[in-house]
Amino acid sequence: MELKETEIFRRFEYLGIIGRGPTSEEWEQMESALYEAFPRFRDFMHEHRNQLTDKEHKTCLLIRMGFRPRVISYMLGTSAAYISIARHEMMQKLFGTSGPLRTFDEMLQGMM
Repeated sequence: MELKETEIFRRFEYLGIIGRGPTSEEWEQMESALYEAFPRFRDFMHEHRNQLTDKEHKTCLLIRMGFRPRVISYMLGTSAAYISIARHEMMQKLFGTSGPLRTFDEMLQGMM
């Protein structure tokens, strides 16, 4: 089953629409489904877990799921500006480079 067809993915889409953050249980379910669907992404995130704050980690998960920065900010209860700054910092932390934020998103989304 494709990730976008799962109940937890649809739940996250709904939460993004209503501008509410997921519960701890929902985060766990989503992370499990995401890592099952994309083992290379799972390995990458586990390898770099100590470099990221919890909010940065969740931001990466949501980017990998394809959510836009504004929706991510709603789910994390933060500003869109924070998400932009965090993406820039995470690109440096995780890939040792800087560049357009879209490139960072594409790098995460390309991991299967």
